[in-house]
Amino acid sequence: MKSISSNSIAEAWLRGANHLRTHSNEEFNLILEATAPHRLHAQHKQVVQTVDRTLAKVKKYPVHTVAETIFPAVEYMRTGKDPSAVFEGYPNDVYPKIETRQRWGNYAIRLLRSESGGKTFNPLQECISRINAQLSA
Repeated sequence: MKSISSNSIAEAWLRGANHLRTHSNEEFNLILEATAPHRLHAQHKQVVQTVDRTLAKVKKYPVHTVAETIFPAVEYMRTGKDPSAVFEGYPNDVYPKIETRQRWGNYAIRLLRSESGGKTFNPLQECISRINAQLSA
């Protein structure tokens, strides 16, 4: 396992890609960390556009689409950062529209909806509730 830490998403990708060029037969787990993922400069946007063009050539989803399957940031921003809107809106309104195109589901839906003992619950909401309870204790 190799871990690469960089200041930006683009820099992490580039360092990761360069690492895999020389170690592709040795790595099974490569972890990329961006210490400031919110900082996207024009140069970083060019990297994302280049990756998107490459993905389009092989008929794969663009970076933004894949990122939204990990965390539905657009839904979060659209609903005014109200977590309950993401907790309910994404699983009930958004995910059913994209589910047919994703055979394996996505990470966001696994964070927001799970079943145990025949009951449906929200793992992320449960985690946040536990943290809040610990903070107020």
